[in-house]
Amino acid sequence: MCKSNVYPTLIKDKFILFKIDLLSPEDWISLPSQFVEIIYTNRGGSMNIKTTTIDDGNVVILEPKGSLIGGAETDELKNTLHSLMEKGKFRIILDFFGVEYLNSSAIGVLTVSHTTLSAKGGKLILCNVNKGISNIFLVTKLSTIFLTEDTRDEAILAMGK
Repeated sequence: MCKSNVYPTLIKDKFILFKIDLLSPEDWISLPSQFVEIIYTNRGGSMNIKTTTIDDGNVVILEPKGSLIGGAETDELKNTLHSLMEKGKFRIILDFFGVEYLNSSAIGVLTVSHTTLSAKGGKLILCNVNKGISNIFLVTKLSTIFLTEDTRDEAILAMGK
C-alpha cells in the first residue's frame, strides 16, 4: 500500500483520506471500495461556488459545496472571498447547506475573511451550518466570533441589522 502517512477519518459514514494527493493510481487499486469514491471526488477538484447578489448588489451569497479540507476547494473559497473584497463587497453570506465538513485550513480562511471584513465595516454571516460543523465551532469557541443563522432568510435579515 501507499508509503505516505495517510490517515482515514470517518465522516458521515464514509472514510475520507487526508493527504490524498500523495496516493498514486496504483495505491487507489489497493484501497477498500469505500475510499475510492472520496478520492475521485476530492482529488484536485474544484467546487464551482455559486454566487448570488441581492440588495442591489450590496450583499453577496456564496454557496460552497462538499468538504473544505485544505485543497483546491478551500483555495477556491479563499480566492472568491478575496476577489469580492477587492471589488468592495463587504457584506457576505456563506450558505453552508452543501458543505459536509471543514478542517483547520478552511477555518483559517473564514477567520481571515471575518477579520478583514470586520476591519472594513463589513459582515460575514454563515447559514445552514450542519451539526458537525456547528460542533467544531462550539468546541473551538469560534461560535463566539462567527455570526451564524439557521436559514438563508434569517441571514439576509441579520445582514440588514
